[in-house]
Amino acid sequence: MAGFRDLADRLAELEGIPSRITTEVAGVIDASLRDQFDSGVNAYGNPWKPLLPQTVRRKRGDARILRRTDALSSETRATPTSGAGIEITSIDYGSLHQSGTKNMVARKILPDGSALPKPWTEAIADATHRAFVKVLKP
Repeated sequence: MAGFRDLADRLAELEGIPSRITTEVAGVIDASLRDQFDSGVNAYGNPWKPLLPQTVRRKRGDARILRRTDALSSETRATPTSGAGIEITSIDYGSLHQSGTKNMVARKILPDGSALPKPWTEAIADATHRAFVKVLKP
């Protein structure tokens, strides 16, 4: 009978795996977003196009990209959602930087291809492995 209880306990623990994984991965993605703004790169590590000289002049010599008020960087967040999701939110004008406009080049913050960035996929794989090892340990 104890074997069935142990099995039932382990099966119950499996139910919590998705939320444990997304909680951990959301933290990694959130930190990655912070690093992108600090480094001036997209989700794949490619540098954003530099500002035009007239833009730097208008910003009184500040050549930092997407950091004029730091509102965009501070409001772009990754958080786990109920179930097994991760929500990435930002302020409204963040979408303009993602897609660009006729007067502004795109400086993408979020992944835009069919593949997730390597740090994100590694975080998913690592968190998944740790979660299952914890539940299925002998």
